[in-house]
Amino acid sequence: MVPKVNSSDFKKCVYFLLILFISYDTVIGNTVDDVERILNDVFDSSRYNKLIRGQHDLSKPMNITVGMTMKSIVEVHEIKEYVQLLSVIHITWQDDRLTWNSSDYNNTDEVFITGDLVWHPEVYVEQASQEQHMIGDITRHPIMFMNTGHAIWTTVVPLTIACSFDLTAFPWDIQTCNIRFMVWGYLKRHIHVQTSMSAINMEHYVENSVWEFLSSHVCRDDKGIKSGIAFRFVIRRRADFFIINVFLPIVCLSLLCLLVFAIPIESGERISFSLTTLLTVVLFMSLMGSIIPPSAETIPTMCYFLFAELMKSLLVCACNIWSLKCYNTPSDGQVPGKGLRKLATIFRSCANGRHKKVHSFDRGIDHSHGKDLEGETTTSFNTDTFEIDWKDVSKALDRLFAVIMVLFSIICYAIVVRQLVKN
Repeated sequence: MVPKVNSSDFKKCVYFLLILFISYDTVIGNTVDDVERILNDVFDSSRYNKLIRGQHDLSKPMNITVGMTMKSIVEVHEIKEYVQLLSVIHITWQDDRLTWNSSDYNNTDEVFITGDLVWHPEVYVEQASQEQHMIGDITRHPIMFMNTGHAIWTTVVPLTIACSFDLTAFPWDIQTCNIRFMVWGYLKRHIHVQTSMSAINMEHYVENSVWEFLSSHVCRDDKGIKSGIAFRFVIRRRADFFIINVFLPIVCLSLLCLLVFAIPIESGERISFSLTTLLTVVLFMSLMGSIIPPSAETIPTMCYFLFAELMKSLLVCACNIWSLKCYNTPSDGQVPGKGLRKLATIFRSCANGRHKKVHSFDRGIDHSHGKDLEGETTTSFNTDTFEIDWKDVSKALDRLFAVIMVLFSIICYAIVVRQLVKN
């Protein structure tokens, strides 16, 4: 007698078997044996020639996709004009010969293999600073192949890129550098280099203490008969350090140099003070020379400003020597000329807060009424009213030189600000 089966129990049994089947199919995955079978069947050297690029129709160009993720800016060397970067390069391509049915290999849809066993594009950086810079060591870094023939190669590469610097606005300069990727040995009709990115990936970027990353973009950059793609990025110098350690000390020296005319001549410290400021400006010029590359196409405005400050310091030293010579001339020496006497009279009158007008003694002047023969009143500075000596001339020259140097400094600052704003 056949026992009667409950319909609910039957359904439970069917559900149990179905769950068991699904679980079995899910748990069972690819093994080492599956990967070895793929390597023997698909990547065997007797069936696959790695010297031929991986496409059936060789009359059409093969697409190579290049992507870039920037990790950090390691160094920016203005003297040798290069930028060193740490970046991750992603290269993908399609090899039509390296395909397989994943279901025949226990659902194995990917394998990893080194580049020395398959054809691979040798991508290099065209603007390498010293030599052609091949991307990574493809014999050590494995390539991931999908069962569709899609190849993905990712490697971390330190790139040293030659970059031309425009230091006109130093230390507020902004620099633009290019990284052009090309494929070695193939022409544009063989390989077409492309990218799916519109800008450099900055997701894992670590900030640099000296340079600030501003922006980037990607564009086609073919060079003659070779295909290429260019990643361009813009960086800006963080000027705080140079403002505090270079620019502000120069400004303070410029102002301090003008105070030399306020030092009493009797102290005997004028020459030593002016020479000290002169040597300090020369020191800052040598410091700028060690920072800025000598082969730069444009000279920084700061260098012109330093040169102007050097000329001003030299003029201040020369003016001090002349003023000291006048001050130490014996009173019984040669009487100052008419021009120096007028200059001393004007500055003495300004110091006293008044200008004295005296009657002219020329052309028959009436001394009692201060009129000439034609009845016209004439006035002039009488340099004989004051007792002018060489010390008065020296003090007048100090005031004149101080005014000239202040105007010179104002003009220099105005030119520097104008150039920096324009750039």
